[in-house]
Amino acid sequence: MKQSDNESNQNQSTRASEPGEMMPAMDRMPATEDRKNPFFIRPEMLARGIVTGVSVSIITQTGRKLVGRLFGNPPFLFGLGLASGYLAHKYRKEIIATAGSAAQQGSEFVLRQSENIKEMLAKTRGTDISE
Repeated sequence: MKQSDNESNQNQSTRASEPGEMMPAMDRMPATEDRKNPFFIRPEMLARGIVTGVSVSIITQTGRKLVGRLFGNPPFLFGLGLASGYLAHKYRKEIIATAGSAAQQGSEFVLRQSENIKEMLAKTRGTDISE
């Protein structure tokens, strides 16, 4: 018994939407029931993921080798120390002001949190804090 081409194509397209089938038949466009399948992966998404993975791998490997060579080079480390020392000296007033501001904000945050904790404890005990 030989099937005609239409019957075989129809069987393939209905077979792809069966519950056990993971991918749609490759000779037709994915139908809406295929897109609802959680295991369905669109080809363009698969290609994008592969390209992204390869790119990240190449960048990571190159960066690791470059950083290893640079930080193993004493003249580079000496130059890095000179540059950081120069910038720290040039912007010392801004650095001191920023550090002082951060310390002030941190102490204000701690005070607010301690007040919030006292209020929460007072609410749980049912007492009024008027200290």
